[in-house]
Amino acid sequence: MSTTAGNMTERGNGAVAGANATPASSGHHSIGAAPHASPAAAAQTLAPAKDVRPDAGETSRAFNRDLSWLEFNRRVLHQAIEKRTPLLERVRFLGIFSSNLDEFIMKRIGALKSRLADASGLAAAQSPDQDGLPAGVLLSALRKTIRELQTFQTTIFETEVKPALAREEIALVDYAELSEPERKWANNWHRHNVFPVLTPLSVDPGHRFPFISNLSRNFGVLLAEPGRFEPLFARVKVPSVLSQWIQIPPIAALEQSGVDASNSGIVPAGRGKFVNLRDIIRHNLDDLFPGMQIVEVVAFRVTRDSETEAGDDDADNLLELVEAQLRRRRFADTVRLEIGPNPSSTVLSHLADEL
Repeated sequence: MSTTAGNMTERGNGAVAGANATPASSGHHSIGAAPHASPAAAAQTLAPAKDVRPDAGETSRAFNRDLSWLEFNRRVLHQAIEKRTPLLERVRFLGIFSSNLDEFIMKRIGALKSRLADASGLAAAQSPDQDGLPAGVLLSALRKTIRELQTFQTTIFETEVKPALAREEIALVDYAELSEPERKWANNWHRHNVFPVLTPLSVDPGHRFPFISNLSRNFGVLLAEPGRFEPLFARVKVPSVLSQWIQIPPIAALEQSGVDASNSGIVPAGRGKFVNLRDIIRHNLDDLFPGMQIVEVVAFRVTRDSETEAGDDDADNLLELVEAQLRRRRFADTVRLEIGPNPSSTVLSHLADEL
């Protein structure tokens, strides 16, 4: 399992104007976003690599399949920096990049890790494939390229796309940036619409660590309970059934409605302030743990291996084979743990051990 600490940019569920998997700054996402580079530096980094083979030409004339695929995704990301591309299309390209990368990590990184975990893992790590790259060298090269692309995805969004959205009166803001009436509305909205579907699961000698589903977004919460010496760990899953971006009504409408979360139809469609659902949940976690002190909150996301092998089953059993593979995929090994910035050693080691 690879752990990415402090590099959990917003990639995944729902976004403004119909895009999916948009990186954004919203409380824990862009949690620990990678340092921003200048747009010029971003454009330079997004330029296609001269070759996708380490030590190209030394051992093979073949391009590596996985590194070539990442270069394709680099071109997808390039569409988001292209100013001639319509703004909402640029947002969508950021989402496409993220979903492509998730799929790549699930399938290709998972397969590489499985290969290295075999009994012959040392030999697999050192012996070259058809393109001349040993699995261990390839995995290191993939990690380096993925981090580079994620850094510049964040840069593009924060320095170009997000300001461009703001100029179109689509403001993606943090909960902390809301006014007092807006926070009251967000808290009331949370109490009516989110709180009923949240299910915190604590971990103690009588309760095992909960199963973390693939690509789900979660909070790890460290709690201090009166009379208990050791801190208690709890997991809160962000519901995927709700919109991931919550539109905040204008202040005038809030004052007129008395900050009523049930009031609808008072916001112009597609414009205004938007706060990420995770940010709202994070600032209302006290409602889930009455009488307890929240010591630490860390956002995390898990990616599981989804590479499947056909095996030697007969064609007559194809349906059973597919069903079995889907069941195995649900409980497959963890290949990536994305976690928010500056987690304590207690939370980090707990997640790493359990996952």
